[in-house]
Amino acid sequence: MAVDLQSPTTSLSFTYNEIAITYRNKGDNRLALDYFLKALDIKENVLKCNKYHPELAMAYNNIGEIYFHLDAYDNALHYLTHAFEIRLKGTVATHTDLTAIYHNLGGIYLKKKDFTKALEMHTKALEIDSQIFHDDHESLAMSHHQIAIVQLELRALSDALYHAEKALRIMLRSQAKENLSMVSTFQYNLGLVQYQLDNTRKALKMADKALNNLLACSVEHQKMMAAIYNFFSLIYEQEEDIVKALEYVKKAIEQAKIWATRTRTFELETYLARLDQLRNRECAKSFTFGKISLDHFTNQDDLIRQFNEEFQRISPTDIFERLQLINNLIIICSRQNNFSLVFKYFNEANLIYSEHQSSNLITKEQLDEIMINILFNTARSYYRQQNWTMSL
Repeated sequence: MAVDLQSPTTSLSFTYNEIAITYRNKGDNRLALDYFLKALDIKENVLKCNKYHPELAMAYNNIGEIYFHLDAYDNALHYLTHAFEIRLKGTVATHTDLTAIYHNLGGIYLKKKDFTKALEMHTKALEIDSQIFHDDHESLAMSHHQIAIVQLELRALSDALYHAEKALRIMLRSQAKENLSMVSTFQYNLGLVQYQLDNTRKALKMADKALNNLLACSVEHQKMMAAIYNFFSLIYEQEEDIVKALEYVKKAIEQAKIWATRTRTFELETYLARLDQLRNRECAKSFTFGKISLDHFTNQDDLIRQFNEEFQRISPTDIFERLQLINNLIIICSRQNNFSLVFKYFNEANLIYSEHQSSNLITKEQLDEIMINILFNTARSYYRQQNWTMSL
């Protein structure tokens, strides 16, 4: 059945799609998903589009991308696979359609840690692009860039270096070289490879270039800025310059705080954990940083018991350490989906926080810092329950 582009129903589908794109661009992926699904429903069940219609492929691709950003990787894989099948079997398909879906599928497999499959997807995208584009096209650069990321995960560092260098070289010769945020991302990725190869000086040089390009952008990129600052911190820590490592991780935290207010993401807790790690470099154990590894313990009930016992032993005047332990308890209980305990511990932390706003037992900076961490881990519990309003 041919679609009447002038019909009210078609117009409604188009409007839903435009609203979804607007929400997607604002970072509100949950609302974007709702409107993309409404647009798809009209196309399938009202307009009765042919099952291989290119608009359906686009709709499935958009929904798959949103599920990817919501970390719902199985749903993302389902919709993107459907989009891919439509592109292959439909009468209208271009190389850009296929490579885009290959890259999206590669991204999902990367998140699912199926690195072999991710490499296969990105390699297929590169094969298609190599047949179509000239040697200096940005699409080739992106394919090499994605392959470098996967090779880095596979610890195939020589291959990762080859593709990261080639990606940057092509990008700097392409028409996209004026896209400073993209160039910065490629430089950052090459820096990561050099860091893993213990080429610290080269890694630092790439990090510096990436930072300068990002600072020159007209639009702020807090998430990427935080990652680059954190990368500086890692490099300086490797060089045993803890003062500079602390300086840069604090900058990462400032950028991550801004980003966290705009999106439902939790990179901030990683940077806060690194700050604690660096501050406690000489200590045998750092409770905040230990939370990153909490998932590796098989018996988390024992951990809860141990942290509760530790909490009872710690002096009531050691406010920072008591809040650290509550933070760990919130993380573990959240991962067990024991949300009633999460909120019990959160209320205890909030009470301590309220009582010590003007305390001599802890600085205001320390108190705010650990409370931010507790707030974000509690927000993650709401996120796990899909309570988006409370999470935000």
